[in-house]
Amino acid sequence: MESGLVKLPALGHTLERLGPQFKESLKAFWAPGLWWEELDWAYMGVIDGHNVRAVRRAVREALAAQRPVVVHCATIKGKGFAPAEDGGLEGMEKWHAAKPKSIANGAPAPAAAAPAGAATPPPAYTQVFGEALVREAQRDERVLGITAAMNSGTGLNILQRELPERYFDVGIAEQQAVLLACGLALQGCRPVVAIYSTFLQRAYDQIVHDVCLQKLNVTFVMDRAGLVGDDGPTHHGVFDIPYLRCLPNIVLMAPRDEAMLVHMLRTALTYDGGPTAIRYPRGEAVGVPIPDEPSVIPVGTGEILREAGNGVTSASHYSATGRGSARHSLPPTFWPTAGWR
Repeated sequence: MESGLVKLPALGHTLERLGPQFKESLKAFWAPGLWWEELDWAYMGVIDGHNVRAVRRAVREALAAQRPVVVHCATIKGKGFAPAEDGGLEGMEKWHAAKPKSIANGAPAPAAAAPAGAATPPPAYTQVFGEALVREAQRDERVLGITAAMNSGTGLNILQRELPERYFDVGIAEQQAVLLACGLALQGCRPVVAIYSTFLQRAYDQIVHDVCLQKLNVTFVMDRAGLVGDDGPTHHGVFDIPYLRCLPNIVLMAPRDEAMLVHMLRTALTYDGGPTAIRYPRGEAVGVPIPDEPSVIPVGTGEILREAGNGVTSASHYSATGRGSARHSLPPTFWPTAGWR
């Protein structure tokens, strides 16, 4: 049949040239493990990941093989729990990490009623950032939001809902998120890359070579900075200060409250000297009023909040307003005095 096709007038030469590629594409489509077999790896799949017996059988066979083996299992996120399984992306995200007592009798547990007269808790930093980013995007059409499969966890779901054309999710590919931001920044956009602190380190090479050395106006927003409680040790954002502070041309910021977070976001998006990064913790903010119109903070200055004894000064960097306190040109790094403990 193949020899007959290549003899067809007009089409024969094309079929002869493209035929082998088409044949390999068909093989790959019908036999997904062919690529592994060509590398001399054994391939087993696709295995129903919810069928424990099938998975155990496949693992036993793989262990018995005298060669590298890929066991390909397919699962459904939230399998067996209808709100997660049938709720689409929103349901999967909501039940990604169910908390204790959040499920009762196979259904979502009713929310506990707040005690009578209880004060309304402050908003989470994540929510404050998401809402502030929408306002910044409405103010400046160059502002865009980018994440790497951390939609609601970074607050970018708010931007997705309000301005979907300005929202980008590249999937679990932090390096691609940073490189996308670089390309957009080179075209005059003001990209905001929102990624958990612990996962931003996956894109360290891109941050160094493609952002900092090029002095591109990319803003990194690191959610889950510091210890994160229930999220566990893999999510503790405790390394971003040392791994970013040593890089050239980048401005690092850490807000003391939700109002300062809003001011810092405005500052980052109006700063033209290169990349900026903002880190904030998981959970509720402090509870201070959020400004209607953010201020641009003078980078590298600080605000004396309280004078203390023994030569120790309580200071806040990157102050938005004096608020009655004296403004000082403080160096961006403090070192404890000799008597500090």
